[in-house]
Amino acid sequence: MNKKGISPLIATVLIIGFTIVLAALVITWGNKLFQTTVEDTAKSSKFALECTSGYDAIDGVATQAVSGTYYPIIAVKLESKLTKIIPGLVFVARPPSSTTTAVRTFSTDITTVTGATASSLTTGLNPFGAAQYSLSIGPTNTVKYKEVEVNLIVDVDGVKKVCQEGKVFPIA
Repeated sequence: MNKKGISPLIATVLIIGFTIVLAALVITWGNKLFQTTVEDTAKSSKFALECTSGYDAIDGVATQAVSGTYYPIIAVKLESKLTKIIPGLVFVARPPSSTTTAVRTFSTDITTVTGATASSLTTGLNPFGAAQYSLSIGPTNTVKYKEVEVNLIVDVDGVKKVCQEGKVFPIA
């Protein structure tokens, strides 16, 4: 039998070459994964900071208008102590009971919030500004709402997001 194999020297060189190529691929993949994780964490942190600092700098009052036995409009007056504009707001009106059918959602930026209902809301909140928002519940609404939750829409690096934990104002 006349069998020939590769020499041990060539086999060792091939194994070392494959190991180097494999190590380079793993290092490249690890670098990209690390960079992506750092960027995502930075964006999440910036978003969380915008939300928490925004709620601390907003004061407000909510009232519900009474017209006979009907409660057609909730008025929310907000005052900002922020140095930057809040591009939009999402209002969630909650009734005294826990039924979800009477919960109403309004937004100043309809494109940002799925299922939001347009009202007479057109703007966010200017720096060091005050604004009043009218949430039209309906002319024959008999529900007296107990609170309004205000969720900020913040702009982080050109991307608008809704802050999940809102500031709650009891309706007087």
